[in-house]
Amino acid sequence: MIRFERSASRTPAFRSLHLSTASALVLAVLTGCAPDADAPAENDAAGDAADATPAAAQAPVSEGPDIWLADLTWEDGRAALSGLRNATNRPGYDNQPFFFPDGSIFFTRQVGETTDIWRLDPATGVTLQVTTTEADGEYSATPLPDGSGFSVIRQEPDGTQLLVAHDMDGTSRGPIFDSVQPVGYHAWIDDRRVGMFILGNPATLQVATLGVDAAEIQAEDIGRSLHAMPGRPGAMSFPLRMEDGEYMISMWENGEVTPIVQSRPGAQDYAWGNGLIFQAEGSRLYTFDPA
Repeated sequence: MIRFERSASRTPAFRSLHLSTASALVLAVLTGCAPDADAPAENDAAGDAADATPAAAQAPVSEGPDIWLADLTWEDGRAALSGLRNATNRPGYDNQPFFFPDGSIFFTRQVGETTDIWRLDPATGVTLQVTTTEADGEYSATPLPDGSGFSVIRQEPDGTQLLVAHDMDGTSRGPIFDSVQPVGYHAWIDDRRVGMFILGNPATLQVATLGVDAAEIQAEDIGRSLHAMPGRPGAMSFPLRMEDGEYMISMWENGEVTPIVQSRPGAQDYAWGNGLIFQAEGSRLYTFDPA
């Protein structure tokens, strides 16, 4: 089993974002509680992020997680946020935002007892329901590599969790793999391979290839935040738990795992944007530049 110890080096580290009056592109920000790791719901030298300085930026949280938008710009080579606004301001569960190629945001919304995939247009603020199910729940909408639709984690009434493909209008194409389960989270590595967080004790990173109803374990005791590596086709990133219980954001490429940077204390969720890793710790948002 792969394990990383806490690095004594403090050179690579997360940097805190700060507030700005300028505006540029849109960033999806999640507030409220993230889903538990047991429910469905992203370099050669590793660094210690403990010496980063936090910024004072906190927004009020409504009942249940919401999706917030902010404008992202750069000041003196540092990321800055402005125009923070709540895009799903309602009681209830709105979570797992993902920017699609057309600029829209697909996300998971719970209405009643089940969850479905919804679409948010950042330009107009309009939200539309994409999938409609009476008993199953859909989570973690992710664009398919060929652009023809999206994949989700489907949770069935008996607890089965499968990776399922949908057309862009929400029509289900059925499971991508019948035997690979229970899937908690996933990320497309390229147009044929997908990395999956498979629930278990411990949870494992497994990689499967389209057309082959099986997956191979690549790492054990991982966190839930899986992402394709920007600018590095065929690679993905994921959080790997270290001996001290904290997480090391790591890269998987062709069966090899290398550390990128240690997560902020107690954090495992993160996202990529503009070549940077974005990670939250409490009410503060940080960036890390692997370069």
